[in-house]
Amino acid sequence: LNKQTGAKIVLGAYKDWVRVDVYNPGDLFGQTVGLFGSYPQGRKLARDGVTLVHDYNAFGQEWQVPADAPMLFHDIQGPQAPFEKCIIPENAHAEDGADNMMMAQQQLR
Repeated sequence: LNKQTGAKIVLGAYKDWVRVDVYNPGDLFGQTVGLFGSYPQGRKLARDGVTLVHDYNAFGQEWQVPADAPMLFHDIQGPQAPFEKCIIPENAHAEDGADNMMMAQQQLR
């Protein structure tokens, strides 16, 4: 929580799902685009900031860290672009999961 701006980030979890809510009372994010969607519209845009991606899995793959990005961690673990795509769970149903997460958040309140 930033007491000066009122901005805050709230993390939640329900079973295997994680939820991140970003509350921004002002225009702190400008016209940003990323894995959380575009601000303030929340559209799922590709890295080019223009192309709308409808499929949740394709959207996630679009935002996988590219091979030319600087190393964040000391050890390389898991799939690395461009040779491997992120692993998508076999039972991934993003639409169902989003609904389940919303229900779980309401139950926590």
